[in-house]
Amino acid sequence: MAGGWIHRITPVVRMSVASQHRRKGLGSLIVAELIARARRRNVRQLQVLTETPWKSANALYRSCEFVEVGADGTDTHFSIAL
Repeated sequence: MAGGWIHRITPVVRMSVASQHRRKGLGSLIVAELIARARRRNVRQLQVLTETPWKSANALYRSCEFVEVGADGTDTHFSIAL
């Protein structure tokens, strides 16, 4: 987690699970840990930007209760209030 400390809004800059380990719940575990750590640091909101064609990434963030807050045809923007 980096940046955003002044407003307690922090972007998730980059996260990936190696292809041979996908579809095993690891992404959800990582996101849950990021959320837990952000809450301990009094972050109020996490933001994620992912490429729109990455359907599995978009589904992951939605399943972790992130809300789509914008899209521009290339990227989809998600946010979760903590």
